[in-house]
Amino acid sequence: MSKSLIDHVLLSSNATDIISGTIISDVSDHFFTFVHVPGFKKVNKSHKTISTRDFSLNNHTHFKTELGTADWNSVAATNDIDLAYDGFWTTYNTIFEANFPLKRIRFNKNRHKINNFMTRGILV
Repeated sequence: MSKSLIDHVLLSSNATDIISGTIISDVSDHFFTFVHVPGFKKVNKSHKTISTRDFSLNNHTHFKTELGTADWNSVAATNDIDLAYDGFWTTYNTIFEANFPLKRIRFNKNRHKINNFMTRGILV
């Protein structure tokens, strides 16, 4: 049987009355290390959220249908390229936002990529 100290507890505190120890238990072959700092307040972390859009086939179909039935007369009737583009972009963006609204969802490291290089296999 060998013994080792493999648990590291790093703490940034000026407290002088810190209590620490080891809990011996038969639950595991590993003993639990603890640190208690009187007056230490836990900081509530807000959950990370990400913004996403639902580009499902159903939403794409509705989007294409609305683009096809939109009134593009304001775009086609003007000779001013800036006004035509503004009219086009306003109509297009309104339809896009209606069919693919931004949704804020809670970030889950098991489902969402932390970095772009992460594949589905890495997440699994």
